[in-house]
Amino acid sequence: MAKLDLSSRQAAVRGGLKGAALLPGSSASSLLWKRIAEGQMPPSAPLPPSERDTLKAWIDAGAPWTATLAEKRAGLDWWSLQPLSAQAPKGIDHWVTAKLRDAGLTPSPAADRRTLIRRLSFDILGLPPDPNEVEAFVTDPAPDAYARLVDRYLASPHYGERWARHWLDVARYAESEGFERDEMREHVWRYRDYVIRSLNADKPFPQFAREQIAGDVLPNVTHDSLVASAFLTMGPTDAVGLTSAVQAERDSVREDTLEEMLGVVSQSFLGLTVNCARCHDHKFDPIPQRDYYRMRSVFSAVWPSLDNNENMIDVNPGSLPLLTPAEHQAREARLQPIRDRIAAKTAAIAALYRSVRPAAPTAAIARWTFDTDARDEVGSLHASIPAKARIGGGGLQLGDGKDNVVTATPTITKDIREKTLEAWIRFKKAPEKSVTLFEIRNQSGYRGASLDG
Repeated sequence: MAKLDLSSRQAAVRGGLKGAALLPGSSASSLLWKRIAEGQMPPSAPLPPSERDTLKAWIDAGAPWTATLAEKRAGLDWWSLQPLSAQAPKGIDHWVTAKLRDAGLTPSPAADRRTLIRRLSFDILGLPPDPNEVEAFVTDPAPDAYARLVDRYLASPHYGERWARHWLDVARYAESEGFERDEMREHVWRYRDYVIRSLNADKPFPQFAREQIAGDVLPNVTHDSLVASAFLTMGPTDAVGLTSAVQAERDSVREDTLEEMLGVVSQSFLGLTVNCARCHDHKFDPIPQRDYYRMRSVFSAVWPSLDNNENMIDVNPGSLPLLTPAEHQAREARLQPIRDRIAAKTAAIAALYRSVRPAAPTAAIARWTFDTDARDEVGSLHASIPAKARIGGGGLQLGDGKDNVVTATPTITKDIREKTLEAWIRFKKAPEKSVTLFEIRNQSGYRGASLDG
């Protein structure tokens, strides 16, 4: 914010908005040293005396900026950002031998067959070899015995189970959401099994990557690609923050969620820490802040619904469908007649409730279910209403009009994900004990309001 840059000698001498930070040859005139001497830098804790003495002596000596202190940043010419090029295969031994030679070391002697099969089994399967397998390999005189052993282990289902563990760590796989509630993710095992199947099927890595980054929007959506897209929402979920009554808190948690999502995508598939650019241009990787928000816009739509049923994969903050678009359309066609019948029965039950006036309330005075559509009218409430209560004046009135009157009117929007339940309550006499005014319940818990006596 103050435009101070200490990544090069020129920038350090120039300083920031408050002037030159470094005056070579004079620590007393250097703003940088003054801040350190006063204990203001570093802000977390003062430097040890020995390091302060070293820094002061370095400034007084002219602040020599050797090659080891030269600015080093990744740019388009950085080695890891270069496009792949065809190289003559040299084999892993070539690189290992070169490093050993540089270190003045020589290779260890070749392992005997008993050692070799144990190493291979633990490496590929994560399990020790069967004793009978060991004896068969030790006594096999065929020149391709080792190659056949490798092929057999790679064909084992345990290969995918063993190596999937490494990718699941990258994907931050967890069977609960973390934070305060730490709710279980009942169906997240589907993603685990997808990774295992992909490895055992020797799926090409580009396809493996595409399915996880955009599996639900690929040209040909499959069950595997739908499950694979759970990769994006596998991180910890702050359910409390996401359902906070404070809009600013919900927004902040949402931004943290998107940053975590971008971070895992960039680190897993690009080898870059893009999320550092959320607040400023990256200090090392060539990622400007504007590119961070371009990527954020791509993933900003990753906000699944909160529905959770047998056709969904429970990966909070929502769920991902397990049906392809064609299957989903066919399913909706089968379910629509059933939904219509349910709606008709629900309307009939609601009419029956309205025609009955029990002496005392046996349940909630009024209940909006929002099961199918948020655009319910007061006249079609699912309600148990006391004898003296009535629906009138655009609301629900409790009492005889002279004493206590409660008017509850829902303000509804067309989007069922956004709705407001508003209640105006007037008491002639305050209740003597705490009274629950209303409760709103959903998957992540419930919120409500009460009036203390």
